[in-house]
Amino acid sequence: MRKIIIENFGPIKKVSLDISKTMNVIIGPQASGKSTIAKAIYFCRKTRDYLIEFLMDSNNFSNTHPNELYVNFLKFVRKNFMGFFGTTKHIKPFKIQYFYNEETKTNIHLNLNDDGYAKIMFSSDLSEYIKKLLNDANKIHKDLLSNNSISFLEKYNEEARILTISQKHFTEIAFSIFYDREAIIYIPAGRSILSTFSEQLYDVNVTLMDTTMQEFVGLTRTTRNKFNNKLSEIVANYTKTVKGQINNNDVELAIEIISKVLKGDYVCDKDGEKIYYDVDRWVKLMFASSGQQESLWSLMLMFTFILEQRAAFIVLEEPEAHLFPEAQKYVVELIALFCTSTQSSILLTTHSPYVLTSINLLMHSFIVENNKKVEGENKIIPRSCRLNPLNVGAGIIVLDARNNIENIKDKETGLIDAYAIDRVSQIINEDTDKLIDLEIKYGL
Repeated sequence: MRKIIIENFGPIKKVSLDISKTMNVIIGPQASGKSTIAKAIYFCRKTRDYLIEFLMDSNNFSNTHPNELYVNFLKFVRKNFMGFFGTTKHIKPFKIQYFYNEETKTNIHLNLNDDGYAKIMFSSDLSEYIKKLLNDANKIHKDLLSNNSISFLEKYNEEARILTISQKHFTEIAFSIFYDREAIIYIPAGRSILSTFSEQLYDVNVTLMDTTMQEFVGLTRTTRNKFNNKLSEIVANYTKTVKGQINNNDVELAIEIISKVLKGDYVCDKDGEKIYYDVDRWVKLMFASSGQQESLWSLMLMFTFILEQRAAFIVLEEPEAHLFPEAQKYVVELIALFCTSTQSSILLTTHSPYVLTSINLLMHSFIVENNKKVEGENKIIPRSCRLNPLNVGAGIIVLDARNNIENIKDKETGLIDAYAIDRVSQIINEDTDKLIDLEIKYGL
């Protein structure tokens, strides 16, 4: 089971959260700590990939004593942490502990040292594995540097071969020791800015952005070339050129849902990124609606994983941004399809009651439509979009002295509590009732 504990970090006083569900949903007011929790979870899981990155960079091993390798890796992890949260010199002591596997106590632990810097510690088992990998990588890089007995071209080809084999080896071990084989992706809020600057995306200075946006920009840069045709054509080409079977029903359903949200087809061709409404009518992405821009890459990335049948863990902030309630429902259906079709997991932060009610609908469908008694009935929700309530966690950040997360799932039904969904509406209704009382009192 995966678990995170956060104490006195940012707006969070104390949070202990089980994040081993297929879907975890966090709601709460602005500046209550939703993004802090999401980024902390992402950073801790992403440390696996930072290790692989460190191992493959020969600069980390040249002129470095073996005894310094582990310390240098911890500094590298700290640098990434600062990319997420900035300098820690001005903040109070905090604690973040993430369990990659709570049963084995495999974890990463962060707190503030006496100098005001984030102190990174791994559990003893994990630190020993990491030290061994660092020593293995050190030997590989030193052997490559010392091999001068062959021609430049031969050396280049041999290095490429060895590094390719080494990366596969290190990746497999890292996946094992971190108990995590999923791709790890963060889709931040405010992502429509990438569509606004889509024509200049390669010229954007990403170093001015925080790490989550930097990594997201890098991901979209490398992924958008896959979408040089409409989705149906991409699927046809994929099945002709790639070994293995696709899940036709899920892929077709994904295309259908995406079409309902975008109201067209996304294509990135030699003239740039466009939304096609039909064969002859299209609009450049930078001039498309804010809802199309905001939702585009969450849709495209999930489609890619569904098509390629690869598992991922995605942090998705505000999936509802700039979308009409009906479109929010479709986005939630695609999220559920992505999770069930690829055995993936997702963490959502949201302000939208429509997102919560849509999740409830898919869980309710699982309870009702998966029952053998209703076999043969016309299906309301496609099977691949139904969510098992046992695999969904939902909590609200409570703004009190604790700033803790309160579970908002009903114990009996397994659904998200209607009171939690209507909490904002209730505040508005209470003020409306007061105004009506004044109208009656003064005969207005």
